[in-house]
Amino acid sequence: MRHILFLAGLCILCAGCGSVSVDGVWRDRQVVVDGQNDEWQDIKTYVMNKKVAVSVMNDSEYLYFHLVCWDRDMFSVMREGFTLWFSQGKEKTGVRYPAGPNRMALLDMKGTDSLNEPAGFFEDKGFAASAGEYKNNWVYELKVPLIKNDKYPYSLQLDWKKPVNILIEASDFIIPLQELSHMPRPEKPVQEKQRPLSLENAIPAGPEGNKSGSSEEMGSFPGFNSYTPGPKKFRLLVKSYLVQEQ
Repeated sequence: MRHILFLAGLCILCAGCGSVSVDGVWRDRQVVVDGQNDEWQDIKTYVMNKKVAVSVMNDSEYLYFHLVCWDRDMFSVMREGFTLWFSQGKEKTGVRYPAGPNRMALLDMKGTDSLNEPAGFFEDKGFAASAGEYKNNWVYELKVPLIKNDKYPYSLQLDWKKPVNILIEASDFIIPLQELSHMPRPEKPVQEKQRPLSLENAIPAGPEGNKSGSSEEMGSFPGFNSYTPGPKKFRLLVKSYLVQEQ
């Protein structure tokens, strides 16, 4: 059961709930994906037990997602990046940012192999993402095309009449030692003990391997061969919907 208090356009989720319902909003202002928080102030949904606020906005071409975290103990987790799983049923599409230095990844997108490319590759196809510290908060913004066409070959392809689930996951990534043999060796010897590595240091130039399943259903992370997610340090299910132009 969800207990939500609506106050001046904002809602605060009670502690102990694993998901939050967020009112979708038609884009009625300019949204600049720049890792700042200014254009989202009046449409945040606060999730107090996670110490974050989230927002969902759309127009006829894009879905915009925003998350802000004020818990500085979580900033190190936020820097590793998020995977956002979009779904309206059994099928899921994942968008991860960052997925390496200035890189983005698409996971299990309909009709498309999983991709891990420089952010500029996706910017030319309608995507935009930004994450960073702003006014003592950690701010994450994502813009994703809704409609697939010649201009935007990669899109969520959501049904406007159905609710949209957005599962947010943040975790360390553990890379098996056999995979490290394909990477450049550091100047100093690497300890024998396997340990979590940052995506910024460990993800290779491009994905390979299987394309099936979600991060919950399979041992390996889709699109990244035998790379496996470590312990989930942040997880939140956002339930929302697309809004038609008013």
